[in-house]
Amino acid sequence: MSNHLLRLLRRLWSLICTLARPRRLVALFLCFGLATGAELAFLTPIGQVADEPTQLARADGLLYGQLLGHRVSHPHLHQVFSGVITDIATVRIWQVMLEHGVGNKRVSPAQMAEARAVRWSRRTTFLDCPNTVTYFPALYLPATIGLGFGRLAGLSPWRTVLLGRVMMLAAFLAMGAAALALARWGHALLFATLMLPMTMSLAASFDIDGQLIGAAALAAALLTSDPAREPGRRRLAALLLCLVIMAKPPYGLLLFLGLLPLAQPRRRALLVRLSLLAVPPLIWIVVIRHVASAPLYYAPPYHPGPLWPGPHDLLFTSVDPADNLRGLIAHPGAALLLPVRDLAAHALVYLREAIGVLGWLSVTLPRWQYRGWGLALLAAFIGTMLAGPAERRSARDAGLAALLVLGSVWAVMMAVYLSWTYTGYDRIDGIQGRYFLVILPFLAFVRPGPGWAPGSEDGRRAIETLAALPAVVMALADLAVLPQIFARIFY
Repeated sequence: MSNHLLRLLRRLWSLICTLARPRRLVALFLCFGLATGAELAFLTPIGQVADEPTQLARADGLLYGQLLGHRVSHPHLHQVFSGVITDIATVRIWQVMLEHGVGNKRVSPAQMAEARAVRWSRRTTFLDCPNTVTYFPALYLPATIGLGFGRLAGLSPWRTVLLGRVMMLAAFLAMGAAALALARWGHALLFATLMLPMTMSLAASFDIDGQLIGAAALAAALLTSDPAREPGRRRLAALLLCLVIMAKPPYGLLLFLGLLPLAQPRRRALLVRLSLLAVPPLIWIVVIRHVASAPLYYAPPYHPGPLWPGPHDLLFTSVDPADNLRGLIAHPGAALLLPVRDLAAHALVYLREAIGVLGWLSVTLPRWQYRGWGLALLAAFIGTMLAGPAERRSARDAGLAALLVLGSVWAVMMAVYLSWTYTGYDRIDGIQGRYFLVILPFLAFVRPGPGWAPGSEDGRRAIETLAALPAVVMALADLAVLPQIFARIFY
């Protein structure tokens, strides 16, 4: 009996090894991603994805040459606004859809009819978007192409905006499929990251975070290549990470994952080349600060917090990163203490948001979906740790990767503190779980040793396929459940 059972298990393992091919996971990703993404693109009301109105304006502004945006001073409010010129018809659409505000707000048939009836007027308006105007515009190009093609084809503003969403989804699917096809290992972690409900919601909208996650996944996949045999792939990974950093500089430390493995020759020359890639983002920051930078938001008058080194009887009406930086310089220990304390208090909240608190952090999923996706991410991570590359990887490589990943988390949290937290406060305000999804694919490098797997390359692929199965099951569940959730909340 035991021999028969052993023979059966061997045949089953052989079958799994035969089916475990990256192209099959690519096919599953394209099928689920296209179906779920299309549902979200057409069911989510325009503007009911976090920051989508200003992101739409940023993409549309490129059609009017608004590469940098500009500042406008309000003579009566004595405030400076930073934004772009955009078409008044696209602004009108999301204004109609958000007539009752953001969150779990139902869209009435009258609103839908009014939004669909908006027509091109060939008029433009200035839209204040001090946050998104600082993003390097390259990753908005799919949306801009969709918006431009829609106008050339004579589509209505409503259909043109939906076409822009579809183009963003198509670009994300292309990057995700390429990542799964080109990665040497880490397929389970990549698949789970790309199929998370939050990732799919961002990818099927004008929010640039979906493109950042797709670009990061593709860069991580390219970095798994052999640096001696495929140097071109690693150069492409560095270029993709450069684009990510030019959009959001706090991810800059991820660029130096290109040093792995540390045993490769000419490491110092490679370090110099990677450091030079940090120059374009620095130039972009200087230019955009000179041309279009303005306070991210204005607040009612408030007194500074305990970290403020100056007089505490002052009143502030905005958040200035330079003022918060002064507080950190006066209290250097706070730069480490604030992120640690915040993660200790809110780690599970951020994980839940990263999995999928959609809309403007207003659309929550059933509890079983959070548990299912949590298990899927854990299985994918364990599978990646077990089925890594055949060659031995040193503890130094794993240590550097862990240091860069943790450093990126720290940089994101401190950037939010500097830009969004009231001056001198001893807490961090404004962090959302989706900010960490760009970092998630790079956990594939946080592992020493050669990876454990029975025998051959097929065995390692089989383990990753098994590790990806929970994510496949959850992706199938999302395909069935998400439309019902959105239909119940918004319609």
